[in-house]
This record gives sequence, C-alpha cells and structure tokens, in this order.
Amino acid sequence: AVTALTTLNQQAPQRLDYLSDLAVAYNHQGRLFMDCRAMRPARHALQSAETHLRLLCHHCPQQTSYASQLAGVLHNLSLVSELEGHTATALVYSEQAIELQKRALTLAPSSQRCRTFLQQHEEQARRQQHSYALAEADQSAESAP
Repeated sequence: AVTALTTLNQQAPQRLDYLSDLAVAYNHQGRLFMDCRAMRPARHALQSAETHLRLLCHHCPQQTSYASQLAGVLHNLSLVSELEGHTATALVYSEQAIELQKRALTLAPSSQRCRTFLQQHEEQARRQQHSYALAEADQSAESAP
C-alpha cells in the first residue's frame, strides 16, 4: 500500500487525499512493525507518517482529522520510544499528542472520537510519567552514598 500510495502522491502531489492516505498507510505499517517488535522500522514508518501529517496540518490547519491523526502517530511514536527504553522522549511525544488532540477537539467540540483519543493520550502520559518517576527514584537511590 505504501508503494502504491507513494507513486500516486508523486504523480498528483496536489491531491491532499493521497498524502493523507499515505500517512495513514505509514502509521499502519509502523503499528505492524511494533507488533513484531521491530522498533527501528516502526520508528521510520511512523516518522514518515508524522512528516506527511505535519505538512497536511500546515496546509489545512482547520482540518480536524489531520490534527487527530497526527496526534495518533505521535501516540504511537511515544509507545515505540517507551519500548526502546527512552521514557523522557516518550513523554515528549505523549505531551505533543495531547496538545494536538486538544486542538482537534477545539475544532470539533462535539466529536466523541476526538474526546476518546484525548483520554487515551492522557492515560498513556500518566502511565509514562509514573514510570519515569520510578526510574528517576531508582537512579537516585543507586547513586546515593
């Protein structure tokens, strides 16, 4: 799917729907790699999705779906970072996901889908903050004389 959508996007770069579909395909690809515990290709696919969605958000700042999709990609990048043991980076991605999802909810205040995604991002961030605090406490205890 990624190859076909890349070709379509190259042939008709003015078609934002092709770029959006390509970003979604990269996000799905990233999730598949995550499920297989292949973190490097997962990160690469998700970063490609992020790049495309940031471009779409720039060109269409009032489009709720682009902001929400980008928040989902950042959520997934947060999971990859966490699985790689980079909790601080994971938290940054989670915070960005929350901010984007809040923006999407502002654009579409009646969207239950945006509200549900925001709750998921916030739950993930709370869990990561807790893990980060525990890791910091462990590190402090180990370095104490």
